[in-house]
Amino acid sequence: MNSMVLATLIGVFLIIFFIILKYLKLKCYKEIEAIYVKSNAYSSGTGGHGLVTQYAPVFKYNFNGKEYEKQTFQTFSKKYIKNLIVGEKYNILIDERKPSRFVINKKSRNDEILILLMGIFLIIAGIICMVNMYN
Repeated sequence: MNSMVLATLIGVFLIIFFIILKYLKLKCYKEIEAIYVKSNAYSSGTGGHGLVTQYAPVFKYNFNGKEYEKQTFQTFSKKYIKNLIVGEKYNILIDERKPSRFVINKKSRNDEILILLMGIFLIIAGIICMVNMYN
C-alpha cells in the first residue's frame, strides 16, 4: 500500500512541476535582444547510461535602464549550445514583472512532455492498484 501512495504522490508532484514550468514560460512574453555570454553545465546520473550533461545559457541584456547578466531556467543539450556564438545577439523572452527571469523559447520540449506523462501514469497506476486492493 505504501508504494501505491508514494507512486501517486510522485505523480502529483511531477504534474505540479510541469504546470509551474509552463506557468513560468507563459509569463515570459516580452521579446528583447540579448548577448550570449556563456553556458553553465549541469550533470546528473541516469540509471545505466552514465552522466547526462545539460547546459543553461547565460545572457546579458538591458531592460528599463537596468543591465542583467542571467542564466535561463531552461537547459539544453550540447548540440543546441554549439549553435550559440559568444558575443552574438539573440532574441529572448523576459517576464516584464521580473526581468531577471527569461526563456529562449516557449515550446514544450520532449523531456517536459515526458514529465507530464510519467506523472499521469503514476497517478493512474496508484489509483488502479488502490481500487483493486479494496475490491
